[in-house]
Amino acid sequence: MQDNQKKTKRMWQLFLGSIVFLLLLCLSIGIIFSLLWQRSSQSSKEDSSQLNNISASNSTAIVSPQISISTNDFSDYSGKFIRTKLPQGWKIAEYVDGKGTDKLMEGLNYQGITGVSVFDEADQEVFSLKAVWGIGDEGECSEIFKFKDTAQSYIDSINNANVNWGLSKAKIIDLSKNSYQEYAVLGIATRRIGTTLYWNKSATKKEFNPGCGFSIDMVTFDNLYCFANAANGSAPQKVNLFNAAISDNLDDSTLLKLDQVLQSMQVN
Repeated sequence: MQDNQKKTKRMWQLFLGSIVFLLLLCLSIGIIFSLLWQRSSQSSKEDSSQLNNISASNSTAIVSPQISISTNDFSDYSGKFIRTKLPQGWKIAEYVDGKGTDKLMEGLNYQGITGVSVFDEADQEVFSLKAVWGIGDEGECSEIFKFKDTAQSYIDSINNANVNWGLSKAKIIDLSKNSYQEYAVLGIATRRIGTTLYWNKSATKKEFNPGCGFSIDMVTFDNLYCFANAANGSAPQKVNLFNAAISDNLDDSTLLKLDQVLQSMQVN
């Protein structure tokens, strides 16, 4: 009789143990599936967020570079007049006393920096600054480049000047939907679209009024200049107007490197 009771008790213990084991097993499987579901849900949310960010970036005017440029690939350059950071293999030439430019009036003596050229690792000139003096200004703007934040009063002033000169109103080139890179070069705000630099002629940061006509490629620096000396002994004239130009047919990688060079540029 006692043996039967012991057997029955053992069978109940085994049964209850099996039930507990199965419950623990089901609980463990449930936890595992719950964790996997949460991870999958989080991944979907991140993917959706990334797609939304990409869509948002494509709808803005300023687009971040698609090619990563490591600053570790740059080294410090310091010349007589300017300093900056240069990619490996790139170099800068500084020209003085009338050299490095074809935009100076003849018959004068020039002292100081009159040109800057930036060359890539293949010795190809990718950018140049050329001092400008005495070559005249036609005063005509047949085209006006308009960004989203270009002031209407600026456009009106140009058209009024055209009318006073007996010219037609300028054609508006709408750049409000174009992507661009924006930074300052020696304190002057500029926007680059492709290989074209647009320099802000506005004194306020709330507006971006790009130059037009003769002045579209011209920029006046406060701290980069030379002096023009006349032979008759008159007072030297400060020359701080420069023609700025990016070379044509540069690939995106070269242009992004050039952006870093220009925005790092300072006067010694």
